[in-house]
Amino acid sequence: MKRFFALVLALVMVLQLCPLTAMAEIDYSRFRTAESVNDVPTAAFAQVVFEYDDGTLVKKLNVQTGKTVGSEEMPTAEARTGFDFVGWFDGETEITADTPITSSITATAKYTKKAGWYTVTFYNRDAQVHKAVTLEANTAIGTLPPVIGREDYTAYWAIGELRYNGQSYEPVVTGARINDTYIVTGDVSIVPDYEEIKYTVSFYENADDTEAQATVTVDVNTSYCVNDIPQVPVRTGYTGKWVYDGGDFNNDVSVKADTKVWAEYTQNVFTVTYMVDGEKYQEDTYNEGEALTLPAAPVVEGEEFEGWFVGETQ
Repeated sequence: MKRFFALVLALVMVLQLCPLTAMAEIDYSRFRTAESVNDVPTAAFAQVVFEYDDGTLVKKLNVQTGKTVGSEEMPTAEARTGFDFVGWFDGETEITADTPITSSITATAKYTKKAGWYTVTFYNRDAQVHKAVTLEANTAIGTLPPVIGREDYTAYWAIGELRYNGQSYEPVVTGARINDTYIVTGDVSIVPDYEEIKYTVSFYENADDTEAQATVTVDVNTSYCVNDIPQVPVRTGYTGKWVYDGGDFNNDVSVKADTKVWAEYTQNVFTVTYMVDGEKYQEDTYNEGEALTLPAAPVVEGEEFEGWFVGETQ
């Protein structure tokens, strides 16, 4: 009996002295999908990052060093029109489900263009890619992306290229402007084509667009103002001015569209005041050119009326 208790005591002492890790192998598999390597021993794990060529994250894994990602953890790459997915690559090395991971890596999705498909690349004014689409040969380009605007210019898309100017690349128009019916026959660069906005200001003598007087073109260089306004046609007995839908027209008006301007006339009116001995005797209003109708001669006691005078002129 004493021998039995001695054996039990010895067994208990052995269990207390031996580390738990000696009893069984550690299972690190629970760390495989961890979002951070900060929680795991760096010597035991490596981080595998899957991403697209634009840097968009697809998946991030922590894999035990020397182990593989495994087919159950390999991400599925997105489908891209006109391209075949080749695989995930760390530089020139393809990373598969069976590739042993020995250090932290970034695996980028690699695609190759299908035969008979072409890339249409739209660039902005700064030679940066605005949008890129891949289309099958001999198909219409379809809806165009909006052209990035430029103040005082009308914007279009046109065939072009990027050209180095000694300091940086800039978009240069080399071909015709395009619309949504443009047929794709090869890889092509599309660049903005800007046309200076110009407006036409038409001057007429009459509001009904008759008796045209002048036509002037304005643009950003003239601040859309007419600097040399033509003279208003003369009408005897009238004072004329230029007007348009917005009111009086002068060289301070900045037009925002093609504009019609016409002459507006106001009849000249004059006031004739008749004075007798320094006091107003009568006051009449006449249109320019109208004959005067003189008032009756005033009666002043002891004096004889000689007539009406302006200064020394009767």
